[in-house]
Amino acid sequence: MTNWARVYYTNGIALLPLLVAIPLCGEYQALMSVSWTGGVIAPLLLSCAVGVCMSHASYLLREAVSAKLLTIVGILCKVITVVINLMIWDNHANPSGIFFLLVCVGAGTVYEQAPKRA
Repeated sequence: MTNWARVYYTNGIALLPLLVAIPLCGEYQALMSVSWTGGVIAPLLLSCAVGVCMSHASYLLREAVSAKLLTIVGILCKVITVVINLMIWDNHANPSGIFFLLVCVGAGTVYEQAPKRA
C-alpha cells in the first residue's frame, strides 16, 4: 500500500462515523444555516488540505523514526497547539485539561518500543 493510499484509506474510514454523527447530533441544521460564501469555503478547503498533508507527513515520519520519537513529536505538536491557543484566544483548555495533556507528555516520554521478535 502506498503512503497516499494509507492517507486516503484512513481519512475515508473517518468519514463513516461522521456521516452517523451529523444527523444524530443535530449538525445538519447547523450546516444548512451556514452561508456558504467564498470566505467560508476557502478556509474549510484549506483546513482539509492541511489535514491531508499532515496525515501524509505522519505516515512518512512513521516509516523514518522509532515509535517513541513519533509519539513524542505528536505530543509536542499538541502542546504547541495548546500554547498557541492560550496566547491567542479566550476559549481554551481549562487547568485540568492542560494537566492531563502534561500527563500524556510524560507517558509519551517513558514509552519504550517492544523488542523485535526473533
